Amino acid sequence: MLEKEVQVPDQINDSAQIQLQRDQLQLQRDQLQLQRDQLQMQRDQFQQQLQIQRDQLQLQRDQFQQQLQIQRDQLQLQRDQFQQQLQIQRDQQSNSQSQNREMIQVISSFHETIRDERDQHRDELNVLHARIERLNQQILIPLIENPRLIRPITSQNDMNGH
Repeated sequence: MLEKEVQVPDQINDSAQIQLQRDQLQLQRDQLQLQRDQLQMQRDQFQQQLQIQRDQLQLQRDQFQQQLQIQRDQLQLQRDQFQQQLQIQRDQQSNSQSQNREMIQVISSFHETIRDERDQHRDELNVLHARIERLNQQILIPLIENPRLIRPITSQNDMNGH
């Protein structure tokens, strides 16, 4: 009987130990689950932070690309404006050169016309000088040969109508 008494407490003791081991295992499981949950929460937080950083980097990248595109557009606009101004200057220069050529042609034409008219007037003056010379000779030669033809001019002759 003593054996039964000893055995019963051993059975109770074994049962209690088994239950204790089960409880310890359950506690370890719960602790592991808690650690797993904490790690999962840390992982989720890390992923959220990582996603926030990615989003911020993407936003910065997009803003940089927008700024870069704006600068490109501004540079292209400045380039286009410069080319337009340069074309205007080229056109003006070309027009100016054309106008200069036209003015040179007009001035040259005027110069030729003036030279031709000067030569023509010189020829006419030479003709007039020759005619005056002939007339002088026609008038002077008879006066030199016949001095009586020369009348003195006096105020009395002018009054008498002579």
